[in-house]
Order: sequence, then C-alpha cells, then structure tokens
Amino acid sequence: MILTPHQLPISEYHGAGGCPRWWSKTSLMNYKKYGPKWMGLYLQGQIHTERPDGALQGQAIDCYLTEGAEAFAKQWAIKPDGLSLATKEGKAWKLDNDGKEILSHRDNLILCDAVDAVRSCCMWTQIEKSLAQHTIRRDQPALGIGLQARPDWIDTTNGIIFDLKKTRDLDQFGKQAINLGYHLQAALAGFCISGDGIATEHSYLVAVEWSRGARCRVLEIPHEYLIAGHQEMVRLAQEVADHIHREDWSDDVIDHPEMLSAPSYLERNMGQI
Repeated sequence: MILTPHQLPISEYHGAGGCPRWWSKTSLMNYKKYGPKWMGLYLQGQIHTERPDGALQGQAIDCYLTEGAEAFAKQWAIKPDGLSLATKEGKAWKLDNDGKEILSHRDNLILCDAVDAVRSCCMWTQIEKSLAQHTIRRDQPALGIGLQARPDWIDTTNGIIFDLKKTRDLDQFGKQAINLGYHLQAALAGFCISGDGIATEHSYLVAVEWSRGARCRVLEIPHEYLIAGHQEMVRLAQEVADHIHREDWSDDVIDHPEMLSAPSYLERNMGQI
C-alpha cells in the first residue's frame, strides 16, 4: 500500500500513540538498541526519545529537496546572522516565526551547498521524477503487526529506492551506514513495496556532507547487505510481535556471564604480537 504525503503526513507516520500498528526501521532499531523493557515503557508513554544531534539539519535538507523551496519557506525560518534570541529584537523575531523550525545563518549557508551538491549528483534527473515522501505499508496478519517505510524517493517504474542521508564524513559513511541500520531500512522498504507488486532493482543512499562546499555521492547498497537487512527485519518483527502477543515486555535474563568483545583494531593489534 503506497500512501501519498497528503494521505499520511510525516507527523502521523512517526506519531502513532500506544502500541503501534505499523512498525518502521526506527522503531525496530530502537527495540534492538534499548531492549524490550525500554520499548514497553516507551509505548506506555513513560519515556521519550530525544531528537539526535544534527537531526534538525537533516530534516532541513529533506524538506528542501523533497518538498521544495516554497514548502521549506513555510516550515523553516533562517535566523539572521548575529541575532540573539535573548534580546528584545530576537524575541520579537522568534515570535514572528512562531511554529517554524529555526535554522542558523551558518547552517543555511551549508544547506545551500548541500542542496546544490545533491542536485548536481549523477542521478538527480531520475530522482526528480520519482515519488517523494510516500509511505509504503505492508500488513503481516500472521504477526498481528504491519511494517512501514518512508523513503525519500521511490521510482516505481524502475524499482528504485533512494534515501537521502546527511553525513559529516563522506569517507567514513560506509561504516556508519551499516551501524545505523540503513541496509535494514532499505530491505524493509523493498519488502513493503513488493506487496504492491514492485520488485526493487536498486537501493541507493544519496549521501551528502554537512559542510561548506559539500560533496554528494550516490552509493548502492550491495545485494548481500540487503539480504542481511531482510533477515534482521524478520527477526526483529517476530520478536516484537511475540512481546505484543504475550503482553510482556520483560527483558530476557541471560543465565551465564558473557565474554567481552574487543573492537576490531585491538584484535588486529593482538594478532601482530
């Protein structure tokens, strides 16, 4: 099921209260990272997630490139250089822009560079023709839940999924991408869209630097990574469904000590001793 941004705004996509019917990459990764007990408290509204550092800038790029300059101007305000929001003038300016997200003058300069970099990338012409910010949902009756994804762009004709990713280090992005579960996100999107009879031929990450003179690279996720992401998606969805069915979000108790795992650089150094 493909839903337009008007049928399902981004706030509703993220804002399911109580035990959600639809689970996204973010909710599955939060379950994986924090565990069942945390997730149970989160679903009860007893704890909340905070917006990660840098998320504001990523949302600004997303908005400008997927919704356009006019929509961006309605949702965002650029704070004049040197203006302090603690002053009388600053408070008046903030009041005039009440309800808008605020981007600093410096961040706006970076935003312009990042937008230009993405629009100059090798696949921008194809990206422009794709569906922007559409939600894909696929029900899982056997589990009692559904899965959902919201890629930045979907080329339904050619079976291509594009996701825009902000990074501070383009050279390290490959390692970060897997740690952040982007392969799981792509596999989930591919699984959901296959419910509409669309086979995913390619999954691309459009990585753009958050810096002046930003660079952009379009990186394809290898097939074997997508297989690993799909397997992890199935496992996490099954675990979540089991907790919901049992109405029990207790953490599993491990009945034996575990061996401390060493970082890869230490293992390499130990091999040279």
